[in-house]
This record gives sequence, structure tokens and C-alpha cells, in this order.
Amino acid sequence: MRAFFAMAWDGRCKEAAASAARLRSRIAGPDTSPENCLRTSSFELYELTETPDRTSILPLRDETGEVSGAIFGTLFQRAGPSCPAIPAPVSAQVRDRTLQAGGPAGLVEGYWGSYVAFMRCGDRLSVITDPASSIPCFYMRHQGVTLVFSHLEKCHFVERDKLSINHGFIRKLLFYDKIQNGETGLNEVRELPAGSCLDATSGGLQTALLWDPRTHARPARERSRADAIAGLQETVRHVVRAHSQCHPDILLNLSGGLDSAIVAGFLAENPPAGRLKAIHFIMQSEDPTEQVYARAVASHTGIELQELDVAPDRPLPAPGEHPLSARPYRQFLGQDHASRLGQLPDARNSTIFTGQGGDHLFLETRSPLGFADHLLHHGLAADTGEVLLDTARLAGKSIWAVLGETLPVLSGQRENALMTGIRHRQTRVTETAFSTLDPAGMVPLWAVEPDGVLPAKFNQVASLVHMCQIRDTLDMPGGLETVHPLISQPLMEYCLGVPAYQLSVGGRSRGLARDAMQGLVPDKVRLRKSKGNASRFFIDQLAANREQIGETLITGELVSAGLVDAASVRAFLSRDEYVRMRSGRMMLIYYVIEAWLQRWKAELANTTPPRPVSSP
Repeated sequence: MRAFFAMAWDGRCKEAAASAARLRSRIAGPDTSPENCLRTSSFELYELTETPDRTSILPLRDETGEVSGAIFGTLFQRAGPSCPAIPAPVSAQVRDRTLQAGGPAGLVEGYWGSYVAFMRCGDRLSVITDPASSIPCFYMRHQGVTLVFSHLEKCHFVERDKLSINHGFIRKLLFYDKIQNGETGLNEVRELPAGSCLDATSGGLQTALLWDPRTHARPARERSRADAIAGLQETVRHVVRAHSQCHPDILLNLSGGLDSAIVAGFLAENPPAGRLKAIHFIMQSEDPTEQVYARAVASHTGIELQELDVAPDRPLPAPGEHPLSARPYRQFLGQDHASRLGQLPDARNSTIFTGQGGDHLFLETRSPLGFADHLLHHGLAADTGEVLLDTARLAGKSIWAVLGETLPVLSGQRENALMTGIRHRQTRVTETAFSTLDPAGMVPLWAVEPDGVLPAKFNQVASLVHMCQIRDTLDMPGGLETVHPLISQPLMEYCLGVPAYQLSVGGRSRGLARDAMQGLVPDKVRLRKSKGNASRFFIDQLAANREQIGETLITGELVSAGLVDAASVRAFLSRDEYVRMRSGRMMLIYYVIEAWLQRWKAELANTTPPRPVSSP
């Protein structure tokens, strides 16, 4: 997990300089070496990564040779597939291109990668997040100093007693736990969203969007089938190769699905410098097994495969164990999972690769709205009938049903799938919290307003809200760094530029990707119609930990604040409603939010967190 802390201040302000000096004295330690920190007269950047195998700090210099900022993370050139990662010694090249091309905007347009960038110009510090939001980025202002960090729980030197809980945000999290509107669980801390820029000056803080996914989806650029396949192949190959060359030892989380199989195929085609091994988790539940598909991929690619059992009846982590992060994260429930990976005999210094992001980019969908996009783009054309039949096949509906759903959309009557999904997350436990909330205020504007993007394409754009939360959100002891190579700016832009009906060519979900990966992925996986899921696993996990979840919620902070009703919690669990309702798994999310609240309440009160309730 790559983690950082940065601070910037106006060197002319004595109060700010004194505040920065006090922070520096608390940060200083045996690990504060020249390799993992960067210091100038009014800006400092520290790497907080545990046992880093390489420095993540690339200094930027101005025309005089003075340090004017830095890139934290990994940066790649946009010039072509063969361009390597940019190492620290040539960071002057980064400076020249980015600053001359227009500063922050030039960085986003000319490069890509997993980064948070810092650019200084006069008394202004610009902080830029990459469009995939690969590294979390939070910020706050304290005594004239702007603090920017990836993981608050690692910043023990920040004065936590100056922070306070944002109960309004917590209320919204019960509605939708992947909120991305800049708020966090703490009133004083804000989050910088994907593809955004924070300008910090002595006059205050201001944010702006640098990368808008709608720009790349409007209008979608239709290619010939052969060109679309070739373009997708080359783009995926490029991003996987670029990431793999930065990580000599890779453990691939091979789920058995199409997306991780695609990553496996390209890793096998261009192996990393060190070890390449795959891990498959076998869920001990009644969910259909994915084991046979993972084995097929391993056999096809020649990658060594190790299988690990995961039991749903393992106790949940105690509420007092949630890290002191800026907001609750569901990854808290996976601490044991992450620890097991870190303890594997040959996992030391390895990086986890996954196939996450493929559903969003290659377009895993059963929606008939692709036909609406085709009509709006082409009108009645020679291939309209073919697209209608393909759409009916994709949606599993008659052509009349497809027409029935398409016509209202053509007249402008629609709500995007993200908003609909948020509204369906209500349970009897959170009826009170739901009564006054508007989901449109919980996500970026680009996920709410189509602004000329066609209906099916806009649903894909809005789904990126979910995708941008797939990252190393928590500092988990023993956890390994995780890379999601498909969630990369070049592939995001390419897939956004392909019409929805072309991504679903032949009436198949992720149809274009299936065609593009012929030969690379075994047909057993490439052509499969089913999709793995762990629904039963989570229900079993709820059942095994029902007592712990119920007691934690009923006696906890959410009930005390009136955000959750204790009687409804009892009824929801005792009547097994969590088994019957689609939103039943939300009980696990409520538990995570309660755990975060209890941890922060205890921290701010300087008391010991409550002891965990024993699982049955």
C-alpha cells in the first residue's frame, strides 16, 4: 500500500511556519531518510509506505533547477505502448512537458499512472489526483498549513483532538456507503475526487475538475469491428505491461472470471522480472464454484496457481479494530483476508494484481438501452433490426419489451442506473435516515447530469463512481500493495469512447472484450454466460455473526444518534429478513459504519474502545 503525507504553507507567515515546524518534529524518525521525503522551504512530502521496495517520490524542478513539486506514485508517458515508466532521474522531462503544456491540465493530458501530484507556482500549491483515483487523497487546513494525505490512520502526528465527527455524512453513508462528494466522516477533512485539482493559497482552498469522463463518452466513436478489437487488445496490453514492469513479483488474484483471466493472459505474454503466481479463493458457501474456471486459466497461461479456502463463519473484526481513517470503509471486513495473503511464504515484497474494473469498462450489462443509443446516434439505419435483435438477446427480453423500454427513454424520461440502485438500498433499519436524503448530492455531477451523453453510455459513465472506490483504502497490517491494471486512464478513455452497443456486440455482455481476447483466454472462460458471485457467502457470514452484528448495532452510536432503529435491527435479524431481501447485506455495511464511529468516539474521548461481543 502506497501512502503519503504532505504539507504546504506560506513561508512569509510566522504562525504557519511555526505550525509546520511542530508537525515536522513529530514526523521525524528513523525512517525519515532523504529517499522517502522531500523538503523545500514551504513544502514537504513524506512517504509513509511500510518497507517500500522503491521510492514513490519523483521531484519536479522549475527552470532554475529548484524543486517546485513532486509526483507521488507511478507515472507513464502517453506517447505509445512501448514507453516505459518515468524513473526519478528523468523527472526534469516531466517538469518540462507538464508545466509548458499547462501545469495540472498538462499532466492529466500528457501522462497517466497511479499518482497524486504536487505542483508549486508562486504561493499556490496545486494537488492533482489521477483520473482513476488510484491513491486516496484527503486534505485539511490547520493553523495556516495545508495538510494532504492518503491514509489518516498512518498520520499519528496529526492532532486528532482537533477533529470532529460529521454526523450528516454518516447519515448519508447509511444510504450509500460509496459517497464521493468531497465530504468525509470528519468535518475538518475533505476528499479530493478522481481527476481533480486542489489549489491551496494563503487565501484558501479551491477545487476544480480536470478530467470529466463524459468528455470521452460524447460522442462515442464507432469503429469497424476489426479496429475496435485491435484497439482494445493493444490498450489492455499496454496498461498491464506498464504496471507489471514496475512490480517484479506479482501475485494475481485469479477469480475465475473473464477480467482476471484477461490480466493473466497479458501477464503470461510479458511476465514480470521476478515471480508470477496466481491465487484463487475458494468460498466455502453454496455459491457456484469458480475453481474450475481459475484452473482452466492457470493451465492455459502456465501460471502457477495456489488455492485458499475462505470460510464465512470466521468472526468479524471487533469494532475497536477499525483504523482511524477519514471515513468508514467496507474493506475493514477483509482485514483477515489481506493478512492471510501477506503471510504466504513467497508473498514478501509481492504486489497483488486483480481484474477489477473490467465489469465497468468492458460493460457487464443486461440493459436494453444500447438500442436507444443506436437509434439516437444513427436513426433508422440498415443495421437497426440487427441491433434490436442483439439487444433483445442481451437483455433476455422480447423485441417488443425492448421497444417498450426504449421509447420512453427516447423522449427523455429516464433515471440513470446508479441513482436507481441507490434508491433500492433502503432497509427497514434505515427508514429514518432515508426520509430526508437526495442521492443526487452524493456523487460527482458527471454521474448525475448526462450533458449530451447517450443513455446506455451515461449509465456506464455513472458506474465509474463505484470503480473509483476500488483501491487501497485502509492501512491493514500485513497487507500487500494492490494494483488494478485495468483501472487505468488509457483503458478508461478507450472504453468510454466505444458505443455501448458495440461493447455488447453480438448481444453479449462484454462482447467486444470476449472477441478481442480470443486465444489469450481459454474459451471455457471467454465464452461462459454465467458470472460468479458471492451472495450466499455474505448471507452465511451474516448468519454466523448475527449476534455480534446485532448487539454492536443495538447498543451502539447509530442507535444513540437516532440514525438506526434498535427494534428494526432486532426484527431484521430475528426474522431472517437479511436472507430474503436484496439489501440484506447492508447489515454488514451498517456494522462497518458503527465500528468506525465507535473507534473515533473512543479516540476523541481518549478512552478504550468497547470490547467486542463474542460470536456464537
